[in-house]
Amino acid sequence: MATPAARERDAVQRDLWRRTAEVAGRLNRAHGELVEIATQVIEGGHWGDSGFRSAEHYLVVRAGLSPAHARDVVAVAQRRVELPDARVALRRGRLSLDQVAVVAHHVPQSHQRSMTDLARHATVPQLRRAVSRHAFEVRANDGDERTQHEQAQDAALDALARSEQSRAEQRACARPQLSMHYDRDGRFHLRYSAPATIGALVEQAVKEAKDALFVSRAKRVASTGTQAGALTDATNGASTDRPSIDASGARTTEATAGRPSYADAIEEIANRSLASVGSASRSAHYRVYVHLSTDGAWSAVDTPSRCRWCSGSSPTACFSRCGRPTAGPSAWAATCESCRCGHVG
Repeated sequence: MATPAARERDAVQRDLWRRTAEVAGRLNRAHGELVEIATQVIEGGHWGDSGFRSAEHYLVVRAGLSPAHARDVVAVAQRRVELPDARVALRRGRLSLDQVAVVAHHVPQSHQRSMTDLARHATVPQLRRAVSRHAFEVRANDGDERTQHEQAQDAALDALARSEQSRAEQRACARPQLSMHYDRDGRFHLRYSAPATIGALVEQAVKEAKDALFVSRAKRVASTGTQAGALTDATNGASTDRPSIDASGARTTEATAGRPSYADAIEEIANRSLASVGSASRSAHYRVYVHLSTDGAWSAVDTPSRCRWCSGSSPTACFSRCGRPTAGPSAWAATCESCRCGHVG
């Protein structure tokens, strides 16, 4: 005769078993709904409109799945017409996605019904061993039912082939996309994707801005002469590069002047766009303000940035003390006077 403690433990185990089965059934039905969504994504080629590499990549990003789990969902979705019994069992919560994925990856259509029945009574490892050791013989059955299945399969394969053929075209002609964000360290990130025709336009604009910076810096170095060039040591004739500061606040020398990057070209294009704004109110609306506190933290800002921020262009430095606007520190103004950037303290 069982003791009260044994009976209580048995009751807890039965309750856990029941609750596990209920949750597993809900999870299976949810996975079945996810397979239906994946089918629409694949058949409509919607994953290609958002910059994803594949339908699997779409599920990895949008559904938070692992790559292996995403491959299983896509495999089931692609064979949903060939595996009607497995698809229905998943949608009703009788089979898990892992069980149906084994059938989708390894079982031909002619054996899908028998293997679906086996999957109801086998674990995933048992099912994998069974399909890996069995040589399936594809049987051609006569009858209208087989003909209907073949027609449905052919229609699905044709639709999939058309989708695969037009997928590259859809991706190539998709509308331009641009995303911008700041990471947790405060660094700005920009990502842009566009059709080749628009990409060529953007590419040429960036190259032109880079070339313009190259020419501008080369002329500036040539015109400044010895003031921005090498200083001759009176004792040994050695020379050192003294850096000069351009209008954008960049520190340059003879060795580095005239070597802008494509990233510099993007900044140049942005400066041109803001400088071309004729309306004073519109220019003020899109001006970039750098808020600094007078408690001493501003001293960490390097000299080129100080000159750029107080030269009247964007960004512009704004000082505050105890949350209220105030004039900049005297040391800041002294720095601007030394570089003659036109700042009024």
